[in-house]
Amino acid sequence: MAQAGDKNSIDPVISSFSACKKQGISHILEIMQNFNKYSRLLAVSTILYFLIQVLFSWKMDPSSKATVYVLISALVLSGNIFFFFYLSRNFSYRLLRIYNSYLLFSTFIFYMSYCMKASMISTDPEVLGAPFLLELLLLAVLLFNAYQIFIYSRELKKIEKASEKKKKHPVVEVFSWIDALLSAVIFVLVINIFLFQIYSIPSESMYPVFLIKDRPVVDKITRGPSLPFTRFRIPALKKIERGDIVTFRNPKYEKTVESELKHLFSQFLYMVTFTGVNLDRYDEFGNEKADPLVKRVVGVEGEQLQIINDVIYVRRDLNSDFEVLEENIHSETDLYELPDETLEKLRYLPIDKTMRDVLTKWDDKIAGLNIIETERQIREYASQADVIRSRLVQDHLDAVKGGLRGQYNGLNTAALSVSRDFHPFQKVEYLREDQIHFLYNMDDSVLWMEGWGFLTKDIDPGRNDMFREISVKTDLMYKSLVSRWMVINLEYLEFLINGSDNDLTTLQDSIAEQEEALGEFMKYLIRYYDFRNLPPFPENALIQKDHYFLMGDNRYNSVDLRHGLHSEDRFFIKEEESSLVYRSLLHPITIDESGIEGFVIFRLFPVHRIGIP
Repeated sequence: MAQAGDKNSIDPVISSFSACKKQGISHILEIMQNFNKYSRLLAVSTILYFLIQVLFSWKMDPSSKATVYVLISALVLSGNIFFFFYLSRNFSYRLLRIYNSYLLFSTFIFYMSYCMKASMISTDPEVLGAPFLLELLLLAVLLFNAYQIFIYSRELKKIEKASEKKKKHPVVEVFSWIDALLSAVIFVLVINIFLFQIYSIPSESMYPVFLIKDRPVVDKITRGPSLPFTRFRIPALKKIERGDIVTFRNPKYEKTVESELKHLFSQFLYMVTFTGVNLDRYDEFGNEKADPLVKRVVGVEGEQLQIINDVIYVRRDLNSDFEVLEENIHSETDLYELPDETLEKLRYLPIDKTMRDVLTKWDDKIAGLNIIETERQIREYASQADVIRSRLVQDHLDAVKGGLRGQYNGLNTAALSVSRDFHPFQKVEYLREDQIHFLYNMDDSVLWMEGWGFLTKDIDPGRNDMFREISVKTDLMYKSLVSRWMVINLEYLEFLINGSDNDLTTLQDSIAEQEEALGEFMKYLIRYYDFRNLPPFPENALIQKDHYFLMGDNRYNSVDLRHGLHSEDRFFIKEEESSLVYRSLLHPITIDESGIEGFVIFRLFPVHRIGIP
């Protein structure tokens, strides 16, 4: 009986437990219906986020950036957990809409924080410190979240279409507009990185193919775009060839992880503010950046190039001779020959017919210059100058100094060749100042010998070196012009002070003629030389594999891979300290194919210029 009574007392408990169990299972199954549909995907994202944060923390050094990274990652994880529970227990399509927007923005923010962390591991964007597994997890998160956004957006679109007649609350309406704007910006940023991008042309370096404010469309997918701050890159579908117009990041600016992070965030902010804010517009010196650039491929791997008076030469073996390069170079030098309707759109004409005639004249004179005869003539000028100087120093030095004192006292002593540790007359930009300083101090024997020593110094033109030979001739032409100019000025001084057998009008005409010649030659040298010439490049080597040399079509108005960011004093003939010195922009470099972002395939704007460039 006791056993039977115990059994009867236990039965209600078992029944009650079974009922609770059925209700619990039923409740769990009800929750799982929503969990399986939405929260399960979110759970996967959350786990991946957590793994990335844990794995990335292995190299976390204490810093303000590290703190920001941890906070952002923690906020994203917290947001995921919040939506995980609410989507499981209190599901609604309004909540799903909010979550879908959150998913897009949080993915972007998490990726930016990942990039921020990358900037703390390595300063070189080409040598990333993150483990490959970590990058795989990041890629998995980005792709998985993109998949979620796609399926949720499609589902929400169906719901909104069914209820589009319902009037939205003003707050909801504002949220929808903000959501649409930010979503569009992120999607456009993704498209710009991986598919195509529309650029705005800022200069006339590619004239007449592109004018200022033209909008070229750049194809990036065939170039093989990469996910910034990772090793992942889509394989290139098209090989870079000579003649291609490409866009590229300017390799003259130092490329660091921080600069790349700034560039990426700047693109986002630039679009959000409707081009109002550009954080990456200026360099560290406050100058506006020339980045990115649109230029044409001229040199390819396995070649050495040189340019002499606008003509491009190439060779593919350092032991062979240079040959003229004619294929796909698109060199535009004589723009004045273009039709009037085309020239009307040009803001700056770098050369006209008159100046072209001047350049051609000096090209011919230099090419025909006899090196031995010219060196002899310069030494003769030096002898004539010595004779006149001896007479003036011995008998008329006070008169010479008195006549030149006003000009001498007004000299900027910093603008003298000797102030830069060069010989008198060596720095071409200081020629006028050097002349006054030299004549006023003609009693200084050391200065006199140094000046004429520079002008009479012979330089070996070398053998079978076309560029060096033409450079030596150009240097000699300058020294010959200066030597004759100095002799005529000495004769003129002597005539004014003591009279001479020379005719004043003849002397004045000679001075005017020589100064005109010097003025033309200085413009030939200072304004045009760096845009018409390039020493053999790369020096004693060929362009290495997967590297390219790019130039603008408008050769005289294009700062490209021929030139550096800043000019500097350069010996006209390399390693010849007795050659003239001028302020030069020449600093040629090549660019690695990874720095080329895409191919220009179409001109979208203005409407009347739509077409293939």
